[in-house]
Amino acid sequence: MNFKLHKPLVIGAALSLALAALTGCEDKTQPAANPAATATPAPAATAATAATPASMGPTAAVPVELTMDERRAATVKAPACNLGRANAARFEGQPVDVDKNATVRFEGWVADVTHRTVPATAELRMKSSDGKHIWKVDVQTGKKRLDVAKDLGDQAVFANVGYVSEVDARALPADTYSLYMVFPGPDGLLLCDNGRQIQLH
Repeated sequence: MNFKLHKPLVIGAALSLALAALTGCEDKTQPAANPAATATPAPAATAATAATPASMGPTAAVPVELTMDERRAATVKAPACNLGRANAARFEGQPVDVDKNATVRFEGWVADVTHRTVPATAELRMKSSDGKHIWKVDVQTGKKRLDVAKDLGDQAVFANVGYVSEVDARALPADTYSLYMVFPGPDGLLLCDNGRQIQLH
């Protein structure tokens, strides 16, 4: 994919914030998933949280499997990002259970905290449980996340770090997928992994 970067802004504020607190940063303007509207959860050993399927929309992105060259590309660990929800269900340590015959709506935020920039585009990657296959979809930042901007210490630079991506899950085999983000930085590709998983059935 052709990544694009927003023009960096020079900021005088120091990066003294503890980045460990950022991983769990949630959009406080969005309500938590309504338990009454969710599907029956799978056993805790496989999936503790069930997500309500989203309707299949015309804009849902179709996952594309990574090429071998893309899989071999070097990445650098990014210090902070967050993939917060799948179909409005929060990730809380266990895979989120989703229906593969519907759209999966992912919500989160991504930023290059070290260089104080926000990528215009990023990739949400989904790795199969055996590690043999990795799929990707493009996501676009631009969703306002003032809660994240406040925690990162800069309302101007980090105000629009959020993203929402709808993925057509029908293209993926039923499996448990590990999710992570890859996006461009000044020194190469950055990888941010919060340990999120979905169980597609």
